[in-house]
Amino acid sequence: MDVPTVAAADVGPANFRPARERVDVDELEHAWRVLRLASDRFDLIARGHGWPVPFGPVRVLILARLANATSYGLSARQLKSLLGVRPSTMAYHLDALVEAGLVFRAPWTMYDRRKVAVRLTVAGRYAAQRLAAAAQPPPVPPMRSPAMARP
Repeated sequence: MDVPTVAAADVGPANFRPARERVDVDELEHAWRVLRLASDRFDLIARGHGWPVPFGPVRVLILARLANATSYGLSARQLKSLLGVRPSTMAYHLDALVEAGLVFRAPWTMYDRRKVAVRLTVAGRYAAQRLAAAAQPPPVPPMRSPAMARP
């Protein structure tokens, strides 16, 4: 069976064909605005409590995942896989959260110190609850028709 080969000249930006689907720029801009508003809210709360700023959505997701984890916590590798970030990115955020006193690293078991678990501190559990509440959109007051307005 003959396997087709690709010449080096056939690969590269000159032969790149863009997808035919159009990108919905309005949807991307809306997602960006929502993310920025959430980040600003998280930063405001973090500044008030003395946590490291910027306190981006990745750190909020780390705290949320740990809050929902078992009492053993999660390994950095599990967190990395759940959030889809690189190991160096996970280490950077975990170091900042450890320094802030929101999480701590401990041996997974007392018999095997090679695997390290990441667990929430009491302050970290409070932070997870506080930031989860801030991530919720503010309640929208019910609309009243002008006819229902009281004079």
